[in-house]
Amino acid sequence: YKLSHEKIVHELNREIELSKSKLNEQEKSIQQFVTDFDGQRQTHLSSKTSS
Repeated sequence: YKLSHEKIVHELNREIELSKSKLNEQEKSIQQFVTDFDGQRQTHLSSKTSS
């Protein structure tokens, strides 16, 4: 029983780590998207005011 219990805990921890890394990847891409979007908006605004 003890062995299987430890195995289950180990598996769960591995799943959690995988989920964490996936979330980190998504967060990075979201931040990149926001940065790009802000950049586009800034250039759009500056071109609007200059004309």
